[in-house]
Amino acid sequence: MANKQMSDLKPFIHPDVPGVDKITLERAIRFTVDEFLEKTWLLQKGFTFTVDTEDIEDELYDSIVISTKSFFPYHRPFAIKELKVNGVNWDLNHMDIVNDTSYLDQIKEGGCKVFHIFNTYNIRLAPFTSADEIYIRCAYKPLVDWDYIDDVIYNEWMEAIAAGTKSRLLDIPGKSWTNHPASNRWERIFRSKMSDCKRQVNKNFTGKSGSVYPREFGF
Repeated sequence: MANKQMSDLKPFIHPDVPGVDKITLERAIRFTVDEFLEKTWLLQKGFTFTVDTEDIEDELYDSIVISTKSFFPYHRPFAIKELKVNGVNWDLNHMDIVNDTSYLDQIKEGGCKVFHIFNTYNIRLAPFTSADEIYIRCAYKPLVDWDYIDDVIYNEWMEAIAAGTKSRLLDIPGKSWTNHPASNRWERIFRSKMSDCKRQVNKNFTGKSGSVYPREFGF
């Protein structure tokens, strides 16, 4: 598990945003980390498991529900980047399997797999009709109320997080620290460093169809 706390980030930000209160600062840090991870797919982790035929829900297009909580209790998945069934790569489409039947014909024909991430930890996948072995790799973000930061972010991309956080804070209107020109400068730095991260990911972990698989993170 990561061992850097929210308080470890504050010295990187406070000098450029004098007078900012704790609640506003922590909210800005969380929003910035979320955006950074959504845009870069930096935190990814894969795991393998075998489907129990009793877990297949016939009434919901032969779907199964996977919980990532036991594997990664401090993170929530927001995207699936790789899926293998019995060693074979499958294309994925997003679909609300419970409420949307727009892909029903494709599901019945077995032409693709569909997924729906429907709460903090749970992912529904369809279709499955046997005890398949599944490998799934997801991109993750910290839980909504996190108070720590992953080592890979702190050690390698803290300047990016600090820049993005300062940009958000300095752009808030009507505060003693408001400074829109400075906010724009920090925003450019944040975007530049986020692009650097995406290029690094693409360089080192490029897969089929342009998908990228960054190095796994651990606890």
